[in-house]
Amino acid sequence: MIVGYARVSTRSDEQAISIEAQVQQLAAAGCERVIQERASAYREDSRRPGWEELQALVASGRVSKVVAVSQSRLSRREDITGFLRICSRKRVEVQFLDGTPGDIADPAARLMTGVMATINEVDSQIKSINIKNGLQRRKAAGYYACGRVPFGYRYDGQHVVIHPEHFAEAQVLWQRLKDSEFNLTNTIRVHDYDWSVRGLRRWIQNPILRGIISTQSVPVEPLISLQDYADAMAIIGRRKETGTRTPRVRRLFSAVVRCCGCRRMMQYATVKTRLRLKCMTFRCSCYGRGIAEHRVRDQLIAALESCAEQLARAAATPPPAGPPTPEQQTLQRRLDALLAMQHDGQAGLEAAIRDLQQQMQAPAPSAPDWSSLAAVLARPGVLRLASDEELRPLLLEFVDEILYIGNPHTVEIRLRQGPGRNPP
Repeated sequence: MIVGYARVSTRSDEQAISIEAQVQQLAAAGCERVIQERASAYREDSRRPGWEELQALVASGRVSKVVAVSQSRLSRREDITGFLRICSRKRVEVQFLDGTPGDIADPAARLMTGVMATINEVDSQIKSINIKNGLQRRKAAGYYACGRVPFGYRYDGQHVVIHPEHFAEAQVLWQRLKDSEFNLTNTIRVHDYDWSVRGLRRWIQNPILRGIISTQSVPVEPLISLQDYADAMAIIGRRKETGTRTPRVRRLFSAVVRCCGCRRMMQYATVKTRLRLKCMTFRCSCYGRGIAEHRVRDQLIAALESCAEQLARAAATPPPAGPPTPEQQTLQRRLDALLAMQHDGQAGLEAAIRDLQQQMQAPAPSAPDWSSLAAVLARPGVLRLASDEELRPLLLEFVDEILYIGNPHTVEIRLRQGPGRNPP
């Protein structure tokens, strides 16, 4: 079998033409099978499944000839010599379409192969150094020079600014995510967005949406506040802790009430036109048993009303300082790197260092003012008239856990004492 190998360094769309051209050349050279790959042939930590597949095919003895456009497409390191040695031992012919010899049995060809491998490796090192130096120069000059600009913003050649057309659309996207409690899959499906779940998750976590750009001295208008981001991360983190997904049909107690037997979330079921929360874990002692939704609702309202003053007092006491957030740790690492470069004599870093220091000194996002809700919670009848859509935000904010204890009439409700505090 004649096998061709086509490779480009990155997954960017700009290199799609290059790999297609390689495939056409390899097909014209008589290749029965062409392995395509988008990965670096220079980085040691870059995993190349296509390259591993090619080596396995050669070792199996099913390949009679290997064809590539050039030696650099196979590898940009000196390990190419080992691959050619295996091909020579297996009597596999190696052909490079640019005319470079591939048979290391000939001393002159082996010397040429070694020289070309060294040239390719040095060329990759020079390109890597030039790219890193260029990024550092742009960062030191206060320009944005790392990563793609998120949806809602654009790069004007010097700085990141809001996109005049897409910024409003990005605000609508965030509001829709918030309304769905950051159910990414459902938001994409309902509103027919051309997003992947992974891409949408990375967009949510992009610091530029909060106006944070450590490599740019000019501030940018934030799409969301720090509190909006903290609320989003709290909802997503709570879902990870419970190991549940946001249901397609969101009800008042969806993914909230937990069974005491299996510690899994109770599921909604309709019994005689009335909604009940039931345990659906087959091996649990509470399997098939549950409690009516209206009973849990009544007990939730009673618990909120009775603990209104306690919640207000707890809110008046500031929560204890917690460990640094991942974002704060990232900012500290960047600041340490810039200070080390400045200590080594790198000039022009003052603006970037000053911007990072200002971000680290920025006040933490303020917690919700629970004291203003105390009077509302304590007023009889107000919460009973509220709809499920109005009650659910209070439920997620105030309640730490609702536990089904096997009693069809009563649940155990644990309220939070305040932001960042353990429940009673």
